[in-house]
Amino acid sequence: MERQPSENHEERFLAKLRARTKKFIDLTPYLVKVAIVTVVIFVSSMFIWYNFMRPDPTKTVIENIIEQFKK
Repeated sequence: MERQPSENHEERFLAKLRARTKKFIDLTPYLVKVAIVTVVIFVSSMFIWYNFMRPDPTKTVIENIIEQFKK
């Protein structure tokens, strides 16, 4: 005597499953935006430092860093 589920059992199950999965927030678009903003800020800060704030423009970046650590 096996009991069979009602005829609309599958539709009700899928409706409940869809309603449950909509409650989860997908973080991927937000993380992509954060990554893009981080890269833009990093590149712009490197550009500003390299063009305007470097101690000695005639030396390479590594030479400037070594010189700062020697002080």
